[in-house]
Amino acid sequence: ARLRSQISEYEQQLKHLERTEHSSVKKLDAYSRQTHLLRTLISSLNDEEQRLTRDIDATQREISTSEQQLAQMKTQYARTVVALYKRGNQSDLELLLPSHSMTEAIERTEYLRRFSEYRERLAGNILSTVSALREQQSSLTEQRDEKSAAANEKAQQQNYLAAQATQRAQLI
Repeated sequence: ARLRSQISEYEQQLKHLERTEHSSVKKLDAYSRQTHLLRTLISSLNDEEQRLTRDIDATQREISTSEQQLAQMKTQYARTVVALYKRGNQSDLELLLPSHSMTEAIERTEYLRRFSEYRERLAGNILSTVSALREQQSSLTEQRDEKSAAANEKAQQQNYLAAQATQRAQLI
């Protein structure tokens, strides 16, 4: 009876161990699947980080180009203002009156009209370039924030993956 009791006891232990082993195999399988998914996520975050790095570089080049264009336009505008200052406070009519012929007056009128349009166009271009530059800088800030967030998430996922690997090793 004592032997039968011990045999029965060992049979219960074996069934318990069998259930535990089955549970451990399921856990190992879950760890393996989770590890695969974590590696896939980390890879995609790494790709995202590289894409954002390329985008940041492109935006920085755009900003540099815009800044150069803006500097050139400001220089051109400054030259225009200096030319106007040198001309003095003459009105358009005062410039037309000394004309020797009607053709010369028409040419001067056309010149004044074109010069005025040029100044307005240049001022408009400066304003639009400044606006575009602000947008580019804002975009650059957003891209840097996105890259930082992706890098942080990647680091968190890598830490989690390392922790999961340790748990899997303990289970094995």
